[in-house]
Amino acid sequence: DDPRLPLRARRVLEDALDGALVSEGPGRVVGSGLGIRYSYVDFALSSVERGITVVSNVARRVGLSERSWTLFCDTVLEDEWAPVHPGAPAPPRE
Repeated sequence: DDPRLPLRARRVLEDALDGALVSEGPGRVVGSGLGIRYSYVDFALSSVERGITVVSNVARRVGLSERSWTLFCDTVLEDEWAPVHPGAPAPPRE
């Protein structure tokens, strides 16, 4: 297995998300990271509802797994999450 594959996949996702968020107007990618199990893409949204729709559409189009979510870093929304795929299980919580 090529250890660079997860990084390449995250970059494809990051580029696709940023392109869609900027062109459709609800936000912008502001950072990203690669963990042991998950990849992370951070974005800032001016419209949460529209941004989640754009993010979910792009994520499904690039083939993210059923266990993919939009999680919030904002204190007000920190316990909220949005599934990328309808009917996805809840994200793990520590």
